[in-house]
Amino acid sequence: MAKSPQDAALNKEMKKAAQDFKDQADLTAKLARDIKQGKSDAEERHREAMRLAEEKRRREEEERERERQRKLAEMNMPKGPVVKEIIEAVVSMQEITDKYKIDNTAAGSLLELANKLAIAFQQLASLAKTGTKKDIIMKAREIADLVKTIMKYIEEACQKCRDPLLCQELRDIGQVTLNFATQLKIICSVKANLILEDDPDAAGALITCSRGICKSVGEAVKLSQIAKLKPK
Repeated sequence: MAKSPQDAALNKEMKKAAQDFKDQADLTAKLARDIKQGKSDAEERHREAMRLAEEKRRREEEERERERQRKLAEMNMPKGPVVKEIIEAVVSMQEITDKYKIDNTAAGSLLELANKLAIAFQQLASLAKTGTKKDIIMKAREIADLVKTIMKYIEEACQKCRDPLLCQELRDIGQVTLNFATQLKIICSVKANLILEDDPDAAGALITCSRGICKSVGEAVKLSQIAKLKPK
């Protein structure tokens, strides 16, 4: 029996609909494959970026360590744990201060004082091994005076900065530095003989104060550079 024109038209429409459905399904499948491949490519790029970042971090760490060892070798200090620990603290501070340049701002003055402090601590480290009681006491007083001047420039940096939270942090670090400097002066005045005799308690106290001052001053230099970028 021959199909009517209506049946033929309906059959044609059904075939077209089936083909459209198939085309849509193929397109959806292709889109899903593209999304999956895109995700895979993105993950691979991310892994590669992380690998390169880790390699860069490792190279920079190795370079910092080589620079640290070079500085330690250049200082050519007497042997001993006290000397080693103090010089390590100085080098750690210099790793921060070496990133900046001295200028005519309060931050620049802080940086200049940090460099003077580094020299004073190198001298104190040497005196702790080969100096006299008087030498150690005088050097500790010199360091304490440098820290008092550092406090002056910390306050100047804060007065010119519009960020009150940053200024409070900078002042707090300055106070920590001042406390360590006071302790250092007392320890060297009272225990200079014991330091020269490598007494563990006296040596430990000297090392703790030296580390504290160097770490705090390095942080103060860094924050003062940030404060310089936020003028009133």
